[in-house]
Amino acid sequence: MDKANIQLVDDGQPCAVIVISQAAVQSLPTLDDEKANPRIPADKIAWAARDLQVYLEKMSGAELPIVGDDQPTPAGTTILVGRSSLTTAFDAEIPAGVTNLREEEGYAILTDDTTLVLAGNDQGPYHGTEYAVSFFLYSLGVRWYLPGDFGEVIPDHPTITVAPTRESGRPDFKMRNWW
Repeated sequence: MDKANIQLVDDGQPCAVIVISQAAVQSLPTLDDEKANPRIPADKIAWAARDLQVYLEKMSGAELPIVGDDQPTPAGTTILVGRSSLTTAFDAEIPAGVTNLREEEGYAILTDDTTLVLAGNDQGPYHGTEYAVSFFLYSLGVRWYLPGDFGEVIPDHPTITVAPTRESGRPDFKMRNWW
């Protein structure tokens, strides 16, 4: 039996809720905040969730709400961004940990019935959840060529659906930085 696509937005109307950990809700940036380099996992997840919300709205006109995992699980489609109490069923597929070898960074984009999971290893120096969101948006056609609105390419999609997927990725380089 084939699994159905998950509907996130239908004709400019939200069909999904973004769910993050309660700690990340406390770190949720406003739209006016300047993005620095978040260091703790809750901040990394909060920024990833806000980016997802902003770009889905730019694409479709629909603003998906962001709620904490301490709230009752919303009916319908949920987008789980980062690790939370609701991602335990997916934990085996989400990279985690930090060792001296620095081989644990990675992300996962997973679907299951009415759930989309965008999560990764956010421990230590890693930004896995941010990568999961970026790769997901990239799969929808979003491109960034330069900082700011001038360098963005955002397709117009009043309806957004996600096909069943089990994608994971790891960076080609252990360390990436400006030297």
